[in-house]
Amino acid sequence: MLLHGGTVSSEHNCADFGEIKLLNDKGFQVIGFDFGGHGKCDKPDDSAAYGADNRAIDVVALLGHLELKRSLLMAHYIGAAVALVSASTPLALRLAATLRSRLSTLKFHCCPTGS
Repeated sequence: MLLHGGTVSSEHNCADFGEIKLLNDKGFQVIGFDFGGHGKCDKPDDSAAYGADNRAIDVVALLGHLELKRSLLMAHYIGAAVALVSASTPLALRLAATLRSRLSTLKFHCCPTGS
């Protein structure tokens, strides 16, 4: 599963730059996940829907819905920042067992470091 960065979509961030094709060519089934408000996703009016906790819930829910047993999660730039922030919240600690049971690899790239 690929988490896009910035204000773009997984199509722009991952497909347009060849990342999805590269992974497909290596035998991976790829899911480009768009955060709410990006790509073809709904654009909620409630700003709370855009928080890191809700995005973490969405990722875990999709993994469960698809009944994926083992997955590789790659997060790019802002997607990585959301994943890192999510990992330090009480919600993420409760979800950690679910994530550990479903993820074989977690990879961040082009991560913003903050100040």
